[in-house]
This record gives sequence, structure tokens and C-alpha cells, in this order.
Amino acid sequence: MMVTGWKKARFIIGILASSLLVACGGGGSGGSSGGTGELSMSLTDATLYQYQAVYVTIDEIKVHRDHGGGWKTVASPRQTFNLLELVNGVREDLGLATLDAGHYTQMRLIIGDTPDVSLNIFSQTHPFANYVIVEDDMNSIHELKVPSGPQTGVKLVNGFDINTNQTTELILDFDASKSVVEAGSSEQWHLKPTIKALDTLTAAIVDGTVTEEVNGAANLEGVMVSAQIYNADAQLEEDKVTIQATT
Repeated sequence: MMVTGWKKARFIIGILASSLLVACGGGGSGGSSGGTGELSMSLTDATLYQYQAVYVTIDEIKVHRDHGGGWKTVASPRQTFNLLELVNGVREDLGLATLDAGHYTQMRLIIGDTPDVSLNIFSQTHPFANYVIVEDDMNSIHELKVPSGPQTGVKLVNGFDINTNQTTELILDFDASKSVVEAGSSEQWHLKPTIKALDTLTAAIVDGTVTEEVNGAANLEGVMVSAQIYNADAQLEEDKVTIQATT
């Protein structure tokens, strides 16, 4: 059976590879001077199959304003997220903040070291703030060590603009497939967050259906669709095709 068309869903892909990063990341004053605007933040992840769950605790989100404005906390979720629940277009709201209009050069995620009181996929309390449940017969759980996570946080160096009386919406795409690293023979697991900040204004929306070629009248449910970029210059074969979005 061959599948054609697009699954009926709304999902975000970059217009170009560079547009997967926050708009106006090159610096400059940007934005409107004077007044205030709002910053809306949400979290999502690409689809991943080799783990049952990947839990990450986010304590704070900070932003840095241009021209020496310093760091400002814009959200304090202090929440433990299962990244594998945030796939196929699902997003988790992280917060809405009012900011002075202008250009902001960086964003910083402070990874927590204490889990929240929610339960994991086995209806158990979280054993760690950051951990992975492996897809094996033992349901193995491994703590994820986060270098400097609670101290300096994870920096996203691409900037964004806040315009007067407008809302800037950023989607933090936490790529668990690249962020979870098993450290060889040491049997330690590390969380080295790989995150893209997507400005919804620079993203395209693809909408459609997936149907059977044999019976075109039947729409298929639960079909995986992905948007990919091919890089012929990549040194490793597995890096030549990069999945940019799935649904």
C-alpha cells in the first residue's frame, strides 16, 4: 500500500533551514521602542521511539535585553515535563510575560534539580528531576546528568523582538533525540539540551490528508508525516537527512 498526500494536521516547518531559528537573530536594535508587548512561550519535541519517556524539569526561563539590559525572569514553571508527550503538534504552555518593547538577544532555560509532585508513566513519583525510561524488558530508568543546568542554564543565543501592544510567540523545540547522550562504558547518561526557538511568524503551516492510493476515498488516521532537509555535504550518512518537523 502506498500513501500519498498529507495527514490532516497543522504542524510547523521552517520555510528555510535558517528560519527554524528565532527571527531577527542576527542582532541589532529591532522591535519598537517604548511601550510594552507580550512574550508567549511553549514547549514541544520531535517524535522519538527508542525511549518510553524523557523527563526534564524546567525551573526558570530568562531573557536578556539588548544594550546591557541584563537578565529578566519571564517564567518560573518549576515543572517536570515528559518530552515524549509533546509530539505530533502537542505543545505545553510555559508562560506569558509582559516585556518592554525592544530587541532581546538571548534566552536561558534553567534546568531544575528537584522534580515536581506529578507522577510518571508508571504512576510513580519521579525518582529524579531529569531522567530517561528506556524501551527494554526492565523498564530501565537512568538519571540524566545536566552539566551546569541549575547554575548557568541552557542558552539560546538567537534573538527576538518585542513590539508594542503585540504578542511574540516562541516555540521551544526540545530535540530529545540529540539531547540524551549515553556516555559509553561509564554507564552514565547526560542531558545536553539541543533546543530550537521557533518564532511562529517565520514558520509555514502545512495542512492536508493522507489517503490510500488503492482507495483514495479512505482517509488514514494516525499516520506519521515528517518534513525533512537533505544535506549532501554532511560527513556522516545519518546526518544527511534531518527531520525538521513531524506530526
